[in-house]
Amino acid sequence: WKKHFVCIPNRPDPPVLADLPEAVDDLDINCDDITVEEVKQAIYTLKNGKAPGDDGVCPE
Repeated sequence: WKKHFVCIPNRPDPPVLADLPEAVDDLDINCDDITVEEVKQAIYTLKNGKAPGDDGVCPE
């Protein structure tokens, strides 16, 4: 136990935020509003006979 508790205050400092790599800003993600056409397309791709999801909506 002594070895364990002697090491605790002697740990190295955690990494600084400045050492983290920069985030990528220019991701190719569509952040526009969802259109009716996109909803229709998603509904048509659902398979019949499957259990509903968390929302309780069946594809039928």
